[in-house]
Formats: sequence, structure tokens, C-alpha cells
Amino acid sequence: VPGLLNGLNKDFFFFGYQGTRIRNVSNTSSAYVPLAANLSGDFSNVVSASNPGNPFGVATTVIDPASGQPFPNNQIPASRLDRAALAFTKYLPVATAGNGRIFYSQPLAQDYNEYVGRVDHSFSDKDRLTGRYFFDTFHNAGFLDTTNYLNFANYSTINAQNALLSETHLFSSLMLNEFRVSFSRETSNRGPASGSIGLADLGVQLYQPPLKMIEGINVSGFFNVAQTDPAAFIRNQYNINDDFTWVHGRHTIGVGISLVRAQVLLRNQFQTSGNYTFTSDVTNEALASFLLGYVRTFNQGFGEFKDNLLTSYSVYVQDDYHVVRRLTLNLGLRWDPFIPWHETRDRMELFNLSNYYAGVKSQVYTNAPPGLLFQGDPGMPRSGEYGSYGNLAPRLGFGYDVFGDGKTSIRGGVGVFYDAMESSTMTNRFVDLTPFSPQIGLTQPQGSFSNPYLGIVNPYPAPFPPPKNTAFSAPVLVVSFDPDR
Repeated sequence: VPGLLNGLNKDFFFFGYQGTRIRNVSNTSSAYVPLAANLSGDFSNVVSASNPGNPFGVATTVIDPASGQPFPNNQIPASRLDRAALAFTKYLPVATAGNGRIFYSQPLAQDYNEYVGRVDHSFSDKDRLTGRYFFDTFHNAGFLDTTNYLNFANYSTINAQNALLSETHLFSSLMLNEFRVSFSRETSNRGPASGSIGLADLGVQLYQPPLKMIEGINVSGFFNVAQTDPAAFIRNQYNINDDFTWVHGRHTIGVGISLVRAQVLLRNQFQTSGNYTFTSDVTNEALASFLLGYVRTFNQGFGEFKDNLLTSYSVYVQDDYHVVRRLTLNLGLRWDPFIPWHETRDRMELFNLSNYYAGVKSQVYTNAPPGLLFQGDPGMPRSGEYGSYGNLAPRLGFGYDVFGDGKTSIRGGVGVFYDAMESSTMTNRFVDLTPFSPQIGLTQPQGSFSNPYLGIVNPYPAPFPPPKNTAFSAPVLVVSFDPDR
């Protein structure tokens, strides 16, 4: 840049951009929807295997799940049909002929944008500063055909960025220091396309989250609707590193330290809307089970929410020792403590087998089964497991010039290594368990599609933080670390 850099050759900068646009149509999918006659309870189309209206070519007798007896002529009384199931069929194509098979595809719209910039500045021959920034964004557009809820695509947006600032300082021809500060951040959001209905709009009697969606209606062999739960994932990491190198006689000594501050935030409406499956068990016909409201399995939860935080560090020292002209030894020692993630809202648990056999119960959540401990209970580590601070990792290596002519060498080495940081996803399972996110899993519930909680207490919406007397409905799923690292 004339007039700005004054010919001093002290500054360099770079900028780049790439944009990608994808517009297409996805591969064709197919499903089976109800015939018009099915919606009045008439399943005579499956009496004969040769009937062209039979979707799977198998002769089927539809059984009444209440009595265990066949419906006469495969005719289900209209009064027995579930009102929520009938309401949902209004959002499906209705086949007036054929066997009910339909075909559909979704438009595909994806945008990618990438930006990169770098600046280098030389303060002097001994000082150089480098800065770099990268930003990447991705967006997949959502889609919903309101006349066919089988034809949908969930939206997703992912933004990733990272930056680095590095200063290299030459103290002398024998001493060099490099200092680096960096951060990385990734945020992703996903969810159903706008304009969706929820189960409550069909007349189903259960709690529904504010953002409407159909999370799971699976009629085995016929059709499946499974819009993605709204979710946000945020991951931040901050790093400080310093490496110092000193050449002293036959020794090249390196010393360094690394500090890491990491954060993972999870906001996932996992299973909050509820999931249904309808199968041919008992009735012999999954679509008949659906229209009867006869549920095979029902699951509902209250989302996954966590605020994970980690501060970790490591230190090393190394000496490349030139013993003689033909032999060099590499000697090093690294300290890599293992520090577990900490969930800042104490959403962790620990199962203690000894407490279970002794009948010891939690003082924090008094209705928890024996052996299950939470933050604040005696014997419960702060993060569900203990750290390991004695992780000393020695290194030993050598290089030998066999003939002294620099053409043939033998090298070898041995070392001890530790996993310095566990994956934050290791703690995901804790935050969708009772009491932090009560889970309900029912097989062939007493209630119907319209009223799955008939005969049991609906725990939603669940308060947070959970009260001391939170109910632990059986069976209780327990997930636990081995606390001894």
C-alpha cells in the first residue's frame, strides 16, 4: 500500500473469502398413508393378499386390542377411532386408489461462507507479531409441506470461528520465546421448519414445549414423522501457550506451559414433545393400531441442559543433549494433570455400590433410590469423578550417526502419555436423567395416543432446580463414572 508502509517491509496482510451455494432436490422418498376407507375404520383392503389395495400383499386379520378378538370383516367401529390419530391424517395425503404408497422429495438449500484474514508486523529484527482470524458459517434451510408432514427438512445453522495472536521474541542468537493466545468458538442451532403443528393441536393431552413440532410418530412399515428437537450447542475454548528455547553449549533446552479454559453449553429440547411408536403387535396391523390410538411405546423427557466448564494446564521441559558429534539424546518430562469437566449447576450423579447394599440414600434428593448420590452428598466428588494430578510423563529418545558421515542414522524413543482432556460429550447423558430431566418411558400404556398419561402422574413441566422431594419414577436409569479416574 503506497504511502502507508513506507517501504519498510514491516507489515503483511491477507484476506480471503469463499462462498458456496447449493440448490437441489433431495432423493425421492416413499411411504404408505391411509386409504380413504381406512379413515372410517374399514380395513377390508388387507383381508386378501391379492387385493391391489393391500400395501404389503399379506392377508391380515385386524384384532381388537381390547378384547383380543378379530373385528368382523376387518371393520373397526368409527366410534373406536382415536380423535388425535384422525386429526393427524388431515396433514397427510389420503390415497383414494392403489395401496396408499406415495412419493415425495424436499428442496435442498445450503449456504457456506468462509472468511480468513491474517496480519504480520515486524517491530524489529527481534520482534514479530502475527494475528489470524477465521470464520466459517453454514446454513441448511428448513422445509415443511403442510399438506404432507412426511415431507420435511430440519434447519441447521453452524458458525465456527477461531483466532490466534502470536508474538515471537529473539532475546539473543541463543534464546527464543514464542507466546500465543488463541480462542475457538462454535455455535450450532437446529430445529424444525417454522409453521409446524404440535401434538396438543391434535387434541393430545400432554405437556408441549412453546415451539411446536411433531417429534415422533412412527407407524411401523407405513410412515414416520421425526422433526428434530430445537437445540443450541455452544463450545468455547481459550488457550495461552508459551514456549522458550535456549541453546547452551551442547544443550538445547525447551520449557513450555499451556493453559486451557473450555466451556460447553447445551440447550436441547430433547424428547420434550414426546415420541410414539405404533406396531402390528396385538392388532396385526400397525396402521390399525395408529387409528385406534393403541400405543406400543411412548417416551417423553424434559430436554438436555448443561453448563460445562474446564480449566486445564500442562508444563514440560526438554533437553536435546549432544553427547558427542554422532550421538544426541532427547530427554524430557511433561506434567499432564487430568482435570474433569465441572457442570456448574451440579447436574451430575454417582452410583455407589456400597451405599446401595447398605441402603444409604441421598440427602440431596430424598426420593432417589439407595446408592445414588448427588452434589452435596458425602462421598460425591465435585464433578462426579476425581482428578488425577500426578501424571508425570517422561520422554527419552536418541539419534545416532552410524558411520559419522551424516548418511545413515538410527533413531529411537520411548515415552509415557496421558489423555489430557476428556471429551465434554462424556457428560451429556447425565443431564437427561431424573431429577434434572425427568424421563417417562411407557410400553403399551394404559392410555391412548390422545391421552398417554392415563393412570399415571404427568411430571411436566418439571421445575429447575429440582426440589428436594423430586419423584424418581421406576424404573430409574442410572449413569455413573468410576470416580477413581
